Amino acid sequence: MEKKSHLLILLTAFAVNGVLAQSKINNFYTTLKGSDEIGTANTTNPNHENDFKNDVVKNKDYCFANAKKYKNDFDGDNTDSVESMDDNKENRLFDEITMKFNDEDIIAMQESQAGNRSTCFEKIRDNTESSLVRPLLMIEGYEEGPKLLPVKAKISAFIEQKKKEGVLTTASVYINNTNSSNHIEINPEEYYSPASVLKVAVLLQYLKKADDDPTYLQKKIFFKEKHESVYNPTITNKTITTGQSYTIDELLEYLIKYSDNEAYWLLNDQLQHGEFQSLCSELGIPVLVDQIKRDNNEHYFVTSVNSTSRFFRVLFNGTLVNHKLSDYALNLLLKSEFTDGLVRGIDKNVKVAHKFGERYEAGVTQLHEFGIVYLKKEPYIIGVMTKGEDKAQLADVIAGISKITFDELNK
Repeated sequence: MEKKSHLLILLTAFAVNGVLAQSKINNFYTTLKGSDEIGTANTTNPNHENDFKNDVVKNKDYCFANAKKYKNDFDGDNTDSVESMDDNKENRLFDEITMKFNDEDIIAMQESQAGNRSTCFEKIRDNTESSLVRPLLMIEGYEEGPKLLPVKAKISAFIEQKKKEGVLTTASVYINNTNSSNHIEINPEEYYSPASVLKVAVLLQYLKKADDDPTYLQKKIFFKEKHESVYNPTITNKTITTGQSYTIDELLEYLIKYSDNEAYWLLNDQLQHGEFQSLCSELGIPVLVDQIKRDNNEHYFVTSVNSTSRFFRVLFNGTLVNHKLSDYALNLLLKSEFTDGLVRGIDKNVKVAHKFGERYEAGVTQLHEFGIVYLKKEPYIIGVMTKGEDKAQLADVIAGISKITFDELNK
């Protein structure tokens, strides 16, 4: 059993690397400043970058040290130094060790080590400075759940097949079993433009205002003129009309149900500079931007599948705003009219609170969707982010991944 305890330490150590990888070190780490669009940036923040690098290095050293310690204990091999262990050796070592134990062994070890899990989780708290209370928003588990590993294997094989067929360039997946907080991630280091999925972040910002003022959603905003944008969505439904006033409640329905960009810009224009950054800070989401060269010299917000999932997780947990407002938001997401992705792979009788996003730029099509699937036995949160050439094919990929997940978890 002593050997197995060492395995648990190793598994959690490597999982720490997996979570930190979502915020991989970039030379373009920036803060959002002086921009009309959520997600644009034109100034760097080297202090944040250095702090982040130090955190990553310390955790990576911890992971490698535990890996080397277990390898020495397990087979007496002292040939690999921690400093010289590259990514390939790290992966081979991890595979070599985990093959020696089955899922039941790992579950038993997790249960027996329940008192030593301080290194297995990251606690995400609301750090609003105006309050003495620091509510727990969510817990980020560092270890992937053994029960979800068969799902991960099937999805990974599906993704590789679609790559071979030329349908897909890359994809990332996040799945969270809400009953146990077990999760899996596939390709967590890839960064994407969240596009219209970011409308959920706007929704959250308005919910926070309504949390302070119950009448806030009934306030009216006049829609004078359409916003000029370089991005023209191809998935469009209903849109607001110029020359009319709308309550914030009505605009939020257009924003989420119809994914209306005009409602997005009108709502976004009412927000104060820095509110988006504050929300990201609360949820532990790194504020990073792309490196695409544009005529306006602006750079746009990019994020990982894990980070994006946090907008949905705090709604399901009811931890960012009160339960009534969280329920209000989830009911809006249930009304989303996009049906080509996640919901296509799920029993039509199962409720899904979901939001999609699309983006085409520099010859690359991106299509993403996140949702909360209210499976009776085991509700789960799923996020799929994709890059490729054809939007319809990417929708098929999302639907396929959704079906694999639903079929496995509904057994």
